[in-house]
Amino acid sequence: MLEFDGATKRFGRLAALDECSFTAQPGRLTGLLGPNGAGKTTAMRAALGLVELDGGAVRWHGSPVTRADPTRFGHTPGERGLYTRMRVRDQLVYLGERCGQSGMSQRFLDIRYRGTQAQYGLRPEHLGEQRVHRNAGRSEKVGRA
Repeated sequence: MLEFDGATKRFGRLAALDECSFTAQPGRLTGLLGPNGAGKTTAMRAALGLVELDGGAVRWHGSPVTRADPTRFGHTPGERGLYTRMRVRDQLVYLGERCGQSGMSQRFLDIRYRGTQAQYGLRPEHLGEQRVHRNAGRSEKVGRA
């Protein structure tokens, strides 16, 4: 169960989350709907440990979310959140480290990438590409990898 309890996040004077509270029940799909600026992305970034809240809490099964917890719940963003000027290889290392795979070596990344390559239809030369040069389909594949 993923629970938001009074989650608050400010960026300067802008309140991206203002005492946001809801519970995503086990075994059920939960969607965040709202207009641009409603806080959907900020809420998910807080759940994934990518932003620190100014107040309130995000809990996974009653305990504060740890770095390992986001690997236990699913998240399908509308946008993949890839950095436009970062090479694919660097993004995979960064995102792997954010998911608790710290110290990802080049060798580990190459082995991991080979394993996902066939699954997602990516080729070794894609590792050196920047997002601005990829089409939307390949960008989605990289996001899933």
